Amino acid sequence: MLFIVLLLAIGTRLFLVEIYNIPSNSMKESLVNGDIILLSKLHYGPKLPDSPFKIPWVNFFVYMNDDARKAIDSTWWPYNRLKGLTQVKKNDVVIFNHPEDSKYSYVKRCIGLPGENIKIKKGEIYVNNSKYNDFVEIRYSYKVWHKNTTNSTTPLKAIKLIENTINNNKQDTLLLTHQQYKLLKKSDLIDSIKLLDYPIKISNNFSKNKDSIIMSTNFWGPFQVPQKGKSIKLTTENYILYEKILNVFEGKYLQKKDNRFYIDGVNSDNYRYKQNYYFMMGDNRHNSVDSRYWGFVPEQNIIGKAIFVLFSSKKGRINWNRFMKIIE
Repeated sequence: MLFIVLLLAIGTRLFLVEIYNIPSNSMKESLVNGDIILLSKLHYGPKLPDSPFKIPWVNFFVYMNDDARKAIDSTWWPYNRLKGLTQVKKNDVVIFNHPEDSKYSYVKRCIGLPGENIKIKKGEIYVNNSKYNDFVEIRYSYKVWHKNTTNSTTPLKAIKLIENTINNNKQDTLLLTHQQYKLLKKSDLIDSIKLLDYPIKISNNFSKNKDSIIMSTNFWGPFQVPQKGKSIKLTTENYILYEKILNVFEGKYLQKKDNRFYIDGVNSDNYRYKQNYYFMMGDNRHNSVDSRYWGFVPEQNIIGKAIFVLFSSKKGRINWNRFMKIIE
């Protein structure tokens, strides 16, 4: 009986659902720090473990073996995934292994699908040259200059802003939704308001070359999201982003010499991809490390879809407003 219960517990975590804790506010308002969410592995198809250390309960016994423990970070079995109920769709909230360190799991919203062209201009996202309409309330960082510092909290109270950085100065840096921004801009107590921008340095942490691409949170791309079976032309502007993908996830070796590209030693500026990739972003746009920083998420790193918030706890207190809340 105990063996059957153990098998059911292992099967549930491997193939059905798993519980995930939200550690930051990078997805605020959709998800907040302290949320305990349920993720479905059935939606995109359960990913089969690539080593016995990825199998719940079994990993404990494998770890007891000295020879096996030496290969704890190794890949024992090739990537494989069972058929799911659906595919990753735009606006899905997805849990995945970080592309640069698979030990860590991230949760972000899917903005770009395989084959789509992504560009960010003045903070606005464009997919295939069409403006992307945000599905939920998105937050951006703004700098606000006040006319009267003694009353600087008044406009913030008017827009019901809970978290802020006010120190009775002439200016504040605030995280605002679009609606809050419009209300604050109309206030006669502020002098001006400006959308902030932060630099992003894209580099390949797996390569010895020191080249990088300098972009920002509000200006990024354009880049094409790799699609299985489709080829992308390599250029001096995009090779760093795709070098990481080819060298780490596609099993190839991409080099650039004298502005020419070599794939496994053969001169070529085109490559046909073997799996799908996705562009992920946090809803808290200026407080989220996402695909703008480390590139596209490969299909093999996808864990599951976030379904709903089971409950939310902060400083030991339950937030009943988020109990069994569906994730949109």
